[in-house]
Amino acid sequence: MENRLKQYDCDSKKALASLKKVPIYLDKGKSVQLEFATCIKDEYVIKYNVDTNFNKADSVIDTSVREILQNRLKKFGARPRRRLRMCKAQIIN
Repeated sequence: MENRLKQYDCDSKKALASLKKVPIYLDKGKSVQLEFATCIKDEYVIKYNVDTNFNKADSVIDTSVREILQNRLKKFGARPRRRLRMCKAQIIN
């Protein structure tokens, strides 16, 4: 399947459509066709320091941490020094 994706410049829709016209066989006798496959995309998480300049609470993956950060930013939004002062203690507890 990797070779098929390379043939179609990593366009998964075209590569999948090509399986109907030119199937991929899983055995040497060409009796078992590849009927489905899973394409996986590598993703990564960027870590940000939570300091007085932090404003990306919507991008936090952990829902409980995101909620704490959003509440603090709403409550102390105009006062950047106070808005995240006690937040680290809340997350740890």
